[in-house]
Amino acid sequence: MPSMERESHRIVIAGASSLLGAVSLVTAWFGATVSVENRAQDTNPAPAISSSFTVHYALESIRRGNRRGMKLGLAATWLLGATFLFIQINEYVHIGFSARNGAFGSIFYGLTGLHGAHVFVGLVLLSFANIRAWRGHFGTDAKDHLGVEVPGIYWHFVD
Repeated sequence: MPSMERESHRIVIAGASSLLGAVSLVTAWFGATVSVENRAQDTNPAPAISSSFTVHYALESIRRGNRRGMKLGLAATWLLGATFLFIQINEYVHIGFSARNGAFGSIFYGLTGLHGAHVFVGLVLLSFANIRAWRGHFGTDAKDHLGVEVPGIYWHFVD
C-alpha cells in the first residue's frame, strides 16, 4: 500500500498540471478581452476565497480531534462552493452573449465552464467527505483523515 505522503505528492502533481492549463486559458482570455468592449460581469470571488479557509479549518480540526469543527468546516465549504456555482450559473443566464460571439465568448465560456465543472467535482468529493464525517468515519491519525485531506487538496486547487 502506498504511503500517504506519496499519495499527497501525486495529488499535488496532478493539481499543478491542471493549474498550468488554467493559467494558459486565463492568458488567452486576457488576450481576447483587449479588443472586446462587451466584457463579462465579474463573478463574486468571495465564496471561493472563503471556502479555502473553511476547508483548511476542517482539516486542522480533525487533526486536533475536533470532530464538530471538521463537520462545520466541511459543511461550510460545501455551501460556499454551491453558492459560487449558483452565481456562475446565474451569470450564464444573464450575461448577454454566448460562446458563438467570437473569441472572447468562446474563451470565456470554455474557461469558466471548465472551472465550474471542476467545482462540481469538488462538491461531489466534499459531499462524500461530509457524509463520512457525519457518520464518524474520521480520526486524528493521518491515515484516518485522508478522506478529508484529499478533497481538501483538490478544493485548494479548484478555488
